[in-house]
Amino acid sequence: MDRKKDEAKKGLGSYKGGALLSGVLLIVLILLNDQLYSNVMNLSLPVTLIVLHVLIFKYLLPQKRYVAYSGFLLVLGLAIYLALPALTQQEAQHKVSGRYQLGQVEATTVPTLLANSWNPFEADSAYFFTGQSPANEQIYLLVNPENGKVVVSEPYETKDLEKNK
Repeated sequence: MDRKKDEAKKGLGSYKGGALLSGVLLIVLILLNDQLYSNVMNLSLPVTLIVLHVLIFKYLLPQKRYVAYSGFLLVLGLAIYLALPALTQQEAQHKVSGRYQLGQVEATTVPTLLANSWNPFEADSAYFFTGQSPANEQIYLLVNPENGKVVVSEPYETKDLEKNK
């Protein structure tokens, strides 16, 4: 009976290092996405690879397959790098504030429809800014975090929908 408990502890213990590293990396990635990118980063592939890291760590390191483990870490790092949007929310806000001379800018994110739904690196949200123009008009701007393209948007009003009925 004690032998089974020792084997169970030993087997569970071998996951601890990989789980700890994966957990720290996951927390850092989530905080980075939240603080710098306002949750526009597509984390589907990086999170999948981080979870897979627990198994890779358990099976490759005890077998001393360091080259294979390093290759996996390279793929994981590349997936995280490719998932990073080109613009942070702060950079996008600075871009629209300067170009449109906005005052009292409010920032948020909005979900977007993905052109290439199979692309695991494409951002699934965009930055949305509202602000006052120099002529005291309300301006709505949508900024693509992947390429920085700015689109001036019309406000959504329910009155227009009721007129069209």
